[in-house]
Amino acid sequence: MLPGAYVPWQRSRLSALVILVALALFLFVKLEFRLPHSNIALYAYGVTVTSMVLMQMFFAMTRYKDLSMEAASLDSGRPPVSCIVAVHNEELLMEQCVNSMLSQTYEPKEIIVVDDASTDRTPHILDALSYRYPILVIRLDENVGKKRALAAGIATKISCHSFRSTGITTYLPTAQP
Repeated sequence: MLPGAYVPWQRSRLSALVILVALALFLFVKLEFRLPHSNIALYAYGVTVTSMVLMQMFFAMTRYKDLSMEAASLDSGRPPVSCIVAVHNEELLMEQCVNSMLSQTYEPKEIIVVDDASTDRTPHILDALSYRYPILVIRLDENVGKKRALAAGIATKISCHSFRSTGITTYLPTAQP
């Protein structure tokens, strides 16, 4: 990562720290300045709730690890991109489309092809492509349309950025997501 580069999780981490300090200060003030005529049950309830929220925030801030941020920092420091293609009976252009995505210069990337219950030779072509190249093929039992087929591909992606396409599209090797 470049020095001085914007890192989105740093701002959220700082916000969580500010909230944590504010909760701790609020709890201290609540414990220190209790009014003598206040209801003890309500006072105890307020202190308990504030303490629990403070503990939850503390553990969330110190123990939680966002896996998508860890995945984004792998390799070249660039976020991984999922290329998702929905195909249905597109045997003529299928191989050209997948090859154009494989030739992209952007790394890291994953390619997911969703076969929307094709009835032509598309499944056989996808089998051959998945044998030769590192692509993930998802087969749907019934034709659900491009939109739902893309949704099935999105549900399996590992990256936080996705690029969706139909099977009849080809791309230049230097196309940017």
